Amino acid sequence: MVLLFADTLHAPCRSFLKALTFCHSNQFVNTARIDPALLYVENSRLRIKDKKSLAICVMTGTLTESYLIGSSEAGPRHSPYSIHKVTIAPLEQEMRRDASMWGMLFDFQVITGMMSPAGFGFATRGEGKGDGWSNGM
Repeated sequence: MVLLFADTLHAPCRSFLKALTFCHSNQFVNTARIDPALLYVENSRLRIKDKKSLAICVMTGTLTESYLIGSSEAGPRHSPYSIHKVTIAPLEQEMRRDASMWGMLFDFQVITGMMSPAGFGFATRGEGKGDGWSNGM
């Protein structure tokens, strides 16, 4: 049996270990690791209980694609924002934990998404489309 200690590893290995064990910091959460009691869903959005702020989910995996799809104009000030296409090849066990947590919190049993040989793909939400978007903030 080989034991690895973080202080004897090279920087990329330390970063990888930190990513695997990351749970939460401020509004950033790893849904594969966080205690589900710390999160709740309101208006189809994941939030952190103590802070009542939106949770920004972090997934451990390999980024295989990232590019700008286009710019759009919308919202109260018709401000332009970028929409990006992101594809991640998640670590298999982490993806299972993430999907289980999402299903439990959002009350679903089947998850659908764009899957390709490059991984799990999604488009980002428009920049600035947070909670205050509807009232002009």
